[in-house]
Amino acid sequence: MMRRADRERDFDFAAQVVKESDYATVSFTGDAYAVPFTPLWHDGAIYMHCANEGEKLERIKANPRVCISAVSQAVAKPGKFGLDYKSAIFFADAKIVTDPDEKMKVLVAIAARHAPTLPDRMEKYARGLFDRATLVRFEIVSGTGKQCVIK
Repeated sequence: MMRRADRERDFDFAAQVVKESDYATVSFTGDAYAVPFTPLWHDGAIYMHCANEGEKLERIKANPRVCISAVSQAVAKPGKFGLDYKSAIFFADAKIVTDPDEKMKVLVAIAARHAPTLPDRMEKYARGLFDRATLVRFEIVSGTGKQCVIK
């Protein structure tokens, strides 16, 4: 239960925050470690692409439980103390995508998110990235949103 129940928003609100966010942060268990990434909400999961090796993947292998936070709006209100904001937090289990069809489909969706005006180049981009990137699917366990509107 969120301390400020008046600001708590439902799962659908939180999903929309991720869809609108330019970046999110994924935090891993163990020693403090958090990494910003560009999230993709796709088929009810959050996806991240990364290099084929590194600290993130080592952390996922050791313990797949993660926490993801995202902010889609944060606007200071002139003459007020505080921000109007929309945020979300999710707890999820990280899975490395091994299915080649899923990986290609999501890489094309990532390309579409980054360059929606280049539809004729998305599949080529995804094919070029296919062997050079690992795709991580964050399977959502729970999630909530939070919104503040300063009056």
